[in-house]
Amino acid sequence: MSWENTYLQFKSGSQLDGILANQKRQASFDQFLAQGLPTRKEEAWKYTSLSDFKSIDWQPTASAEEFLTHEQLQEVSKLLPLEFYNLVFVNGFLNQTLSDELPAEITLQDVLADDFNKNEQHVEGHLLNLADSFLSKKLVIDIKKNKVFSKPVQIMFVQSTAQSVYLSQKVVLKAGENTELSLIVNTFSFANSKAEAANLNLQVDAAQSARLKLIQIQNDNLSSFNFTQVEVNLATQVQFQSLVMSLGSQLTRNY
Repeated sequence: MSWENTYLQFKSGSQLDGILANQKRQASFDQFLAQGLPTRKEEAWKYTSLSDFKSIDWQPTASAEEFLTHEQLQEVSKLLPLEFYNLVFVNGFLNQTLSDELPAEITLQDVLADDFNKNEQHVEGHLLNLADSFLSKKLVIDIKKNKVFSKPVQIMFVQSTAQSVYLSQKVVLKAGENTELSLIVNTFSFANSKAEAANLNLQVDAAQSARLKLIQIQNDNLSSFNFTQVEVNLATQVQFQSLVMSLGSQLTRNY
């Protein structure tokens, strides 16, 4: 399946709310088609080959959640400590069984037109256009002034499908003045399963004196592809710590 067919199949089941948002998502896809995927001739990609990624017949996110087996549920459950607030997405869908009831600060929202705004000269522009083309929802963490989370928040993105699926995810963290949060973003796919691709965009906006820890755990099977862009905007006197731990995948690229 070509990217054009993959996108049309995705778009038919994921219309956005508003004409402008749909137009901007279409513009992102048109720009992706015009640019294509990056090659090693580009300086920023000199040491990264996408040949294997390009060779796979990627499918869009399923129109309905594919349920995990009992054994898979048990395997994921072991990665969800009681000491965390856990939010689990399976193949792009929120899994109510595995997820905790989270605070009001964390919501799943429709993607808006403004979410597609980006610098045209962005070094990861190719992948951001591809990511935006397959977005319909975003996870927003909006923490008001002086709020301190007593437990870390873990967002886990699990992939397990019968086909090779490409999936985009977007997380927006807005930390108000003098707030504190430890955020864990965990991508996970099962061993010996089909090749999967996750394109994850994280945007962090921290107001004065916020204290944030961001931990990324990339625990993917060895046939998977993991692309992540983390963009952080910090006010004065902010403490921001970031750690990335990559445990698997055929190819991982972190920006």
